[in-house]
Amino acid sequence: MTFLNIRGKLLHRIILTASLIVIASFALFSTTIYVLERQDLEDNVARTLATTGASVASGTGNWFQGRLLLAEQAADAVGSSKDTLELILTGKTLSSEFLSVYLGEETGAFTVLPKAEIPEGFDPRKRP
Repeated sequence: MTFLNIRGKLLHRIILTASLIVIASFALFSTTIYVLERQDLEDNVARTLATTGASVASGTGNWFQGRLLLAEQAADAVGSSKDTLELILTGKTLSSEFLSVYLGEETGAFTVLPKAEIPEGFDPRKRP
């Protein structure tokens, strides 16, 4: 009986030790995989945000540059012929790209299109 008792305790210890080794191995591999995947995910998110930010900045810059070119083109056209001022400011290109188009002149004259009520005493040469 003593021999079976010792043998049973030894088997229990071997099984317990093997189980602990398997559990420790799974825990170690799970932790390693988690850390690697988390780092990979963080890198992917950072890369995606950087790419998206650069794309939005580029698109916004291009949008502003386009509007600036339209304004410069209108200024050049107005500078060459003030007789066609209203025709230039109401043109299809400017009216489709801008909500309102306005021009303040050195004489104090102020043109806004579409027509809007201008406060009395308004001087486009002065900033509020």
